[in-house]
Amino acid sequence: MRTIQLCLSTGLGGLELYVAKLHQQLIARGHHSQLVLTPATRLADFAQQQGLSPIYLKRRSRAFPLLAARRLARLVDTLEIDILQLHWGHDL
Repeated sequence: MRTIQLCLSTGLGGLELYVAKLHQQLIARGHHSQLVLTPATRLADFAQQQGLSPIYLKRRSRAFPLLAARRLARLVDTLEIDILQLHWGHDL
């Protein structure tokens, strides 16, 4: 199974720690998991400290995030992703 764990939250609380833990657990069970985060956030810093190697997706506009959506779609195609899991309500 090939997944993307997407969380563009800027915080570092229960939700964000869950995303990092889930990503690690999927990899430990032999699945391909790619973490996609917003750059320069507390979650991004934590992921780097944990050696998780996230891909960063910068969303320039909250009201009209077409460029970010296009980049994410390309990433899904390139990595042949089966499941795109969104964790933060605002990402929907």
